[in-house]
Amino acid sequence: MRPLLLLFLCAMSLPAQVPEAKWSFDLHTLPATLEGNFQGTVDGQAISLDLKKDLALEKDQTRPGGALEYQGHRFGFTLAMDAQDYKGSAVITQQVIFNGTTYEVGTLVTSSVRMKSYDLNWTIRALTWEQAWVGIDLGFHGWDLDMTASGDVNGTPTTAAKKIAIPIPQLGLSIGGKAFGDRFVSRASFHILKYKGATYHRWQGDARYFPLSWLGVRAFLDDESFDVPKDSVKDDLIFNLKRAGAGLGVVVRF
Repeated sequence: MRPLLLLFLCAMSLPAQVPEAKWSFDLHTLPATLEGNFQGTVDGQAISLDLKKDLALEKDQTRPGGALEYQGHRFGFTLAMDAQDYKGSAVITQQVIFNGTTYEVGTLVTSSVRMKSYDLNWTIRALTWEQAWVGIDLGFHGWDLDMTASGDVNGTPTTAAKKIAIPIPQLGLSIGGKAFGDRFVSRASFHILKYKGATYHRWQGDARYFPLSWLGVRAFLDDESFDVPKDSVKDDLIFNLKRAGAGLGVVVRF
């Protein structure tokens, strides 16, 4: 929250002027880390595992993502997608259960996760100045996890697979600014959601520099996490997940 507060205080001291509306499209990569654990059942199948401690899951391949944006005087719109592959291989030191399949202690388990992330965000700019704005974010964010685990079960090579979709409503504050005309553009946002004891938060920071009026480079941060206790979102599932990374991209503005 501190970066948002500093940007807000700076914005309050700036004179009013209507900024020019612009569209942009970018191609980017976000090599984010993924960690967390599951305990309980998913779609009636037992699950008990930790992505790091049990499966030693690490980043494997970063897939290109894209984003289409509109930034106007009173509102902004973003539609984005990115993807990351993860792989792990470990001799497990505690029992792992995945999609109803049980791998016992001492089993070599290889695993993979393909994650796709989607964003649809609408920003209502409540306050605008010549060089800055303050807005309210409303939207949708989703994760698609395509997970597999392989290892011997009673001497038989066995692979378990599961696709998990996690939809996440988005609600929060965002602040943006520009400098050097509009050669440098920055934005920060903080989203939070609480429901029946479950909590979710997401912090994003984004900076863009345009050496040409229509072409620029982008650097950004994305940090989000879930804490879902038993008897909250689902009666029979506990899970904690964290995804964080720094990304780079190329932006075309028109």
